[in-house]
Amino acid sequence: MASVETSEKQFFVIEGLPRSGTTILTNIMNSFDNGFCFSEPIWQLMQDPFNLKLGKLNKKIWPNSLKPNTVIEQLKNVLKDDMYSIGGLKETYRDWQTECVDMVLDSDLQFRIFILRDPRYNFSGWKKSPFGSEYYDVDIFARNYERFCDRIKEKSQVTPTYVIKYENLCKSDDTLSYLSDTFGDRLCITGSLHLKQTGYHYGDARGNSSSLISAPRETTDNLTSYEIGRCNEIMPLYEDLKEGLC
Repeated sequence: MASVETSEKQFFVIEGLPRSGTTILTNIMNSFDNGFCFSEPIWQLMQDPFNLKLGKLNKKIWPNSLKPNTVIEQLKNVLKDDMYSIGGLKETYRDWQTECVDMVLDSDLQFRIFILRDPRYNFSGWKKSPFGSEYYDVDIFARNYERFCDRIKEKSQVTPTYVIKYENLCKSDDTLSYLSDTFGDRLCITGSLHLKQTGYHYGDARGNSSSLISAPRETTDNLTSYEIGRCNEIMPLYEDLKEGLC
């Protein structure tokens, strides 16, 4: 098992656009024997509060005690347990529904993690998702991508902020070395990575059940020429953001 050494307990959030790799990163963070990451608890409690799956935190917290505006406090209480060095949550960014990310305050965090995906493949994933009409509109996607990148720059001014690129995470020969390089002195990662099913209800089903980190899907066969062109227009946002500490 992999584990993390820190100078003090660290509470964090993972943010990303839909279909950008947030679930597999959440799975990795849950794979540390002394860490946890709850997948979209705020969004779940807003959408389906009576079907909450606790995953790794089963018997650590109780569903009936969780509300959208209290979940951060509850998770930070779990982190006080001696067995944990790091703990956090993942929430997904959509500019037409920002309540879930807005509830995660900078003052609650030791650091933020933002994950980005090549916009062409990210939007291809949106079009494969039966989530609603917004996911089939490349202009809505581009607007969200731009605003998300602005959010990274904004948050990096107030909270230690780390950027991960999904393609590089998945292509790395050694995932833990990639993460060690990304987080630098903040996290000392040791051991070997063994993914387990997260047990979470929200997030990508394949990522939640994965025991392996698969190669990233890099196809655009479901995109029109206009959609590819629109994604290429925002490609500099992806290319210009450097991995690691902002």
